[in-house]
Amino acid sequence: QLLLGIARIYDALNDLEHGVAVYQRVLELDPSNAEAIACLASNHFYSDQPEVALRYYRRLVQMGVNTAELWNNLGLCCFYASQYDMTLNCFERA
Repeated sequence: QLLLGIARIYDALNDLEHGVAVYQRVLELDPSNAEAIACLASNHFYSDQPEVALRYYRRLVQMGVNTAELWNNLGLCCFYASQYDMTLNCFERA
């Protein structure tokens, strides 16, 4: 919990490099931490790495997360990764 709080502070300060490092440390300790996975996905998306973000978002789907926000984010990642066939499918699920 403490590490998540530290990572949130780095995010709030727009220090993505340190935030990502702490979220990755959280995942080393708890590989199924949905918040850390979602935040890593978001950070990679906004760092122009939609393919990397897509891997994290798909991991959430495999964990059973099924929200409109997740499917919308997946759709955006697919769009920016030029996977247009998947984009529509994700947006329809959202």
